[in-house]
Amino acid sequence: MPDPIIWPDWFQATKLIVVFALDIGFGAHAYRAHIREAEQATSSRRWMYWLYALVFLVVGIGLFVHLLVAGVFRSYREAGYSLELLSLLLILSYIALLAGGKRKT
Repeated sequence: MPDPIIWPDWFQATKLIVVFALDIGFGAHAYRAHIREAEQATSSRRWMYWLYALVFLVVGIGLFVHLLVAGVFRSYREAGYSLELLSLLLILSYIALLAGGKRKT
């Protein structure tokens, strides 16, 4: 398996852009789900959706700043993977929340 530190710069930039787009997409989905759930006064999941939307926004901003800094200094090879791993865990936990489904009362 190739070492991710020596991957080409264009691949590193593409990877950051894809993760950024995924974060923004899932954040928009979480916000729309919060709006839908807010119509129901008894929904306890709406605040979970709101929290996920905010966390996706913060991680998306962090990834965008990371991409700008890496682009300006041309140091994609030394870019940390912590935000990308955090994004992956966040997306997986959000998918687990969605898979939980709604309770019908």
